[in-house]
Amino acid sequence: MSAAGLNLPGHERRPLDRYETPEWATRALMAAVRPFSGPIFDPGCGAGAISGVLYRSGLPVIGGIDIDPEAVADARRAMPLLDWDEGDFLAAGLPLLGACVGNPPYSLAEGFVRRGLQAVRPGGDVIYLLRLGFLAGQKRAHLYGSGSGFRAVYVLGRRPSFCHGGTDSADYGWIRWTRGYTGSATIQRLGTP
Repeated sequence: MSAAGLNLPGHERRPLDRYETPEWATRALMAAVRPFSGPIFDPGCGAGAISGVLYRSGLPVIGGIDIDPEAVADARRAMPLLDWDEGDFLAAGLPLLGACVGNPPYSLAEGFVRRGLQAVRPGGDVIYLLRLGFLAGQKRAHLYGSGSGFRAVYVLGRRPSFCHGGTDSADYGWIRWTRGYTGSATIQRLGTP
């Protein structure tokens, strides 16, 4: 998930970049984005931290996919009515989705954006929690150019803690693309619910 390379004393990188998203960060997104295009799919779902918040709030979550079998088992136990698959989102054959909302491994985030935009129907959203530094760099400029679907950045008002004991040195936000969107992108600072 997004928190690769955390700069915390005594922190070692977690296997498969499994960093669960704090509930408050998902609630902040929900306060900014209404309605979500749906149904909602969580690529790189981990144990379902994001999906669980959305689902318990009554949003149309269908499930998710992750390469970590232990995380998928945790998601299945927590939300057995949803469809949880073990696999690689970047290579999985998927039906056309309404929206992708998640916290992808930072090292694979560009691929998750591209794959998400292929996987959602026209008008469908791809919304990922990412370091704001993801917006920088020539290598990813095509993700923000004309016709890319880049729609909004929702900047978190505080840094999330992915390791229960501190935050890393990066600022985060939810970055939103909408398939087929050609308007201007907006930036919004989110409060901290």
